[in-house]
Amino acid sequence: MGHIWVDVKFSNPKTGDEVETKALIDTSATYTVIPAGMAKKLGLESLGFVDVKTASGSERLWESEARIRIFDKERTSPILVSEKIDIPLIGVVTLEILRLKVDPTTSKVEELPLFLYSLH
Repeated sequence: MGHIWVDVKFSNPKTGDEVETKALIDTSATYTVIPAGMAKKLGLESLGFVDVKTASGSERLWESEARIRIFDKERTSPILVSEKIDIPLIGVVTLEILRLKVDPTTSKVEELPLFLYSLH
């Protein structure tokens, strides 16, 4: 599977300030991570800090939340903010909140089907 880029709109759920950009889908990342400059531009507030493990070791990132729009899907999602990265990375929590998935055979982002099961 190669690099998978998507057009994405991030917005502040409280003020409506928004940024449209390209983001890299990272199926090995739990949460979406955005650069600190983007978080500041959006006026996102910190909800505290979290320690995370990255490819380069451990880091302390601040947590927030943003409205995220990919294709025609838009929801509020938890995000992390990094001083080290320069591009947004879309993690699996955001993909699942948006009901999207990556097909590993085609490297395409597609709708995640929802299944409701009856106990009867």
